[in-house]
Amino acid sequence: MSSFRAFAAPRRSISSLADMRNIVVAVLIGVCVLGTVAFGWLRYTSMDARKFDNTQVVVTFSGAPTKCTVSLRDSSESHALPCADVSAYFRDQLRLPPGAMFATRDFGNTHGVEISTLISALKESGYRSVGVTRVAFITKPERAR
Repeated sequence: MSSFRAFAAPRRSISSLADMRNIVVAVLIGVCVLGTVAFGWLRYTSMDARKFDNTQVVVTFSGAPTKCTVSLRDSSESHALPCADVSAYFRDQLRLPPGAMFATRDFGNTHGVEISTLISALKESGYRSVGVTRVAFITKPERAR
């Protein structure tokens, strides 16, 4: 029995006030650091999401000959029309006031020139762009014949 006590590690308790204070300080520092990092990350990522949430209209580009689809943010209806007519559609059909915000989505095979032309035409009409979301689909490559 005495040999067992000789090899046993000395017991250490955390009952002393200094040890408890060090543990509490370390936990508080960890919470502050994690809270600061989480706040910065959430603020950074949510800024872009809030911009897209504030749009009234979404313009979607798709297809090899580029087609535009216009839909209201809170509506499931969408209207397909030529991209050159989007500015007139905003003004005449939707009756959006100048300063209304729109988002742009690109689904694949469109050219950047077409998108930038439409965005600049809408900006000249007084509408504000919140950005372009590009969605790419990974497909199996076609086989050479």
